[in-house]
Amino acid sequence: MWKKLVCLLSVVAILFGAMGLVGCVNEEASARKNIKNNAGIEIPDDAKLEYRYAEESGVIPVHGRKAHYAVFTFENDPVDWLEENNFSEAKDTDFEHGFLDSAWGLVKVLGEKVPDEQIPNFQNIYLWLQANGVYFAYFPEQSMLMVYSTPS
Repeated sequence: MWKKLVCLLSVVAILFGAMGLVGCVNEEASARKNIKNNAGIEIPDDAKLEYRYAEESGVIPVHGRKAHYAVFTFENDPVDWLEENNFSEAKDTDFEHGFLDSAWGLVKVLGEKVPDEQIPNFQNIYLWLQANGVYFAYFPEQSMLMVYSTPS
């Protein structure tokens, strides 16, 4: 009797573990798909998803784009990808304001839901791009890409 119970519990634990791994893969695939669909830009394959927050539709579906935020890290700077997508090196306070503080900015829309360490610090050196309401900020010192899709 005990052997059957232990065996059953082991199978259940393995299934939950497998579902957790699938969930992680789905999170990353979903983040990449959202960025591709909204900005037309593919995140490089070697980028690793570190954090993701996606605004939910709730019980009643609402039309329009929801806010999405993803943070990726790289082992090596994606220099070619940054150049191919025309990231700018010039500091831009309008970009910073749009990313963080505008009416649709990250802090206004998702601020309470995103941990402070996942919010960009524009005091650091960064490269940036804005495409179709999607903000990309790459921080070379941390090899970190932060991508925020504004709601619409």
